[in-house]
Amino acid sequence: MTRALPRAAIALSLLVAGCCTTVPDGEKYFDRSRSAGETVRLFRYSVEAKQYGAAYRCLCTVFREKHTERELSLAVRYGSFEGRGLREFILEADQDPRSEPVQGFPPERAQWVTLVFFVDPADPATSTIEHSLFVVFEDGEWRIDPETNRPQHEQFFRDLSREE
Repeated sequence: MTRALPRAAIALSLLVAGCCTTVPDGEKYFDRSRSAGETVRLFRYSVEAKQYGAAYRCLCTVFREKHTERELSLAVRYGSFEGRGLREFILEADQDPRSEPVQGFPPERAQWVTLVFFVDPADPATSTIEHSLFVVFEDGEWRIDPETNRPQHEQFFRDLSREE
């Protein structure tokens, strides 16, 4: 009976410690200067971890000049894209490990990184929704420009505007 008490105490302390941990800072593990794909991974991780400041820093300067971090967090939480919640799309889409050059730009200045969302992940023959993110190299880092899209795609943050 005396052995049960120490085991219970250890189990309880592990349970309590597990409840008090915080999500690691994505900017420690992902490097925006490394590649366009790495920036998109950091953005997606930051959205999942609700680290909206880090997600906001993944976006290009022009976008950040027009929109606040709060607007981004509201758009991610309550916005929609292609009939799905924007947060759901960002988190549940698969990221193509390859990036593509953007026509008219050198590959070290701009690339497309594509997210593929499977409507029914359990069915490999299901329809998909693809969206290519325009990622530019500025100030020594790769940053997502969510307002520049391939002509056949709608904008990621099309309804996010303070101007009426």
